[in-house]
Amino acid sequence: MKTIRLILIILFIVLTTGFSIWAIQSVFPRRSVLARIGAIAIPVNKPFSFVDSTRMASSWLWLFGDGSSAVVRHGFHSYKRAGRYLIKLIVDNELTQMMEINVFDEPTVVADNDVITIDGPLSGFQGEYLLFTAQGHDTHWRWNMGEGPGVDSREAMVMHKYDHPGTYNIRLMSENSKYPALFVLKILPPYTEQDSTDAIGMLDLVNRDIRVRLQRIANGKDFNENYYYLVNKYFCKDEHVPVTIDGKKINDFFSYCMGLRLDAGVVIGSVTSDRRAVADTASCVMHLHVKQH
Repeated sequence: MKTIRLILIILFIVLTTGFSIWAIQSVFPRRSVLARIGAIAIPVNKPFSFVDSTRMASSWLWLFGDGSSAVVRHGFHSYKRAGRYLIKLIVDNELTQMMEINVFDEPTVVADNDVITIDGPLSGFQGEYLLFTAQGHDTHWRWNMGEGPGVDSREAMVMHKYDHPGTYNIRLMSENSKYPALFVLKILPPYTEQDSTDAIGMLDLVNRDIRVRLQRIANGKDFNENYYYLVNKYFCKDEHVPVTIDGKKINDFFSYCMGLRLDAGVVIGSVTSDRRAVADTASCVMHLHVKQH
């Protein structure tokens, strides 16, 4: 009799324990790591962002494959040597995720010291701050922004706004250049999101709207509002659209926007997009090209 009672007690404990484990797993499903790195290909010594969004996480160990590590939820890292690195993240000493990154040496560009150019948007809106960058092997610059005679700036990068619509001829000279760099800029009346057509066409309006929203993210404005506005309106809800930054680095759209959120002081210079028609009056961005500083 005692033996039967003992067997029943053991059976009851086993069944109760199994049910408890099943109930806990049903209410609290097994966690998975949700982590991203800010780039999949970067040049040597270029910092990239890393961030983990795993729910209820309390400890992190990032192993970057070059002998260095970090114990924070998010941060920045750079590599001193080119190569492929396998990044391992351990969350709460039990959950892991592996990510790969390609690090390359930037090619050395040999150019004629006399040749200088201007990098900047071809159009803008009245009252909008626009970024222009001097390109060339020099350190002394003289900008004329087309609003009158004289030198408007002597810096390599110029942030400028125009108070009146029109066409402006920008001139850039350097100490060693034989000829000035010339740049034609068109300034349109103030932009409103309700605009449907204008002189530069719908595509330029789309690119400009994307640039405005990306700059808001970079400036620390509401991330979800601006990010999902872009994803839903222009990317057909695809968060993995590739983004090319400055013609070199390629990232997916979500990781790129997360990087903007974490990297302070980024200025979006210009945006262009490759689009695919999905209906008579609709299209989706398939690839985004961004120039930033």
